[in-house]
Amino acid sequence: MAISRLTRLVTQSKNISRHEPIVQKRTATTTPSGAILPEPEKTPFGLLSIVCAVVPGLLIGAAINT
Repeated sequence: MAISRLTRLVTQSKNISRHEPIVQKRTATTTPSGAILPEPEKTPFGLLSIVCAVVPGLLIGAAINT
């Protein structure tokens, strides 16, 4: 069953690549006049925020596993 799904997926991917050309898209945001806008401000992730996100996940995962 898994082999038949895999072969079907491979044949579908071959058909997609033949008929549809790859179109590159620009990701820059521009004004109506065509000027590129400045890059938006990024909020830096500090080590404390990473720890605050990872530790509860590890604790919950450990509680589920026991």
